[in-house]
Amino acid sequence: MADSNPRKPSAQGLIQPGQPGLAAFASGIGLRALAELIAAALKTKRLLAEGTQADDYTVQFGVGELEGRLRAARTHYLGLVADQDQAIAAGRAPEPAGVLDAQQAFQNFARGARDMTIFAFNHAGTTVVFATNPVQRCLRDIFTGLKHGILAPAILGRIGKVRLGLDYGEIGF
Repeated sequence: MADSNPRKPSAQGLIQPGQPGLAAFASGIGLRALAELIAAALKTKRLLAEGTQADDYTVQFGVGELEGRLRAARTHYLGLVADQDQAIAAGRAPEPAGVLDAQQAFQNFARGARDMTIFAFNHAGTTVVFATNPVQRCLRDIFTGLKHGILAPAILGRIGKVRLGLDYGEIGF
């Protein structure tokens, strides 16, 4: 007897619905780390230079660049999720290319949050090494969250393989 459902459930299929939640988790951590860095930078004296950390061009540039990247990735990802929601609301399955785009955007969004968190840790004052420091907690949390299977580096490799035209099989993320 032929299988009436060609799309069988998979472990990836079970975790896919959790993607927006994990994206929100990563975003929240990245933005919290940014807020903590900004609050501390305004009053933390630089050790070997005049002024505060907020006066440091590297901190200024990093905040400008990384916050922009994080917010752009968030907007892009949420737009793709909205497109999928519209398709589902209309009774259609999301297009495979749209699913791939959303997966790629999710990967970049989560990595943008990671980059923001690492930057905040690297440019925070020396108290960041204490477990009680909120940026320390953000760093531990972002690395823990990025260990989730849906963020495995192999997924970006699979996306690259599809983009290169080397794999035309079902996009089963």
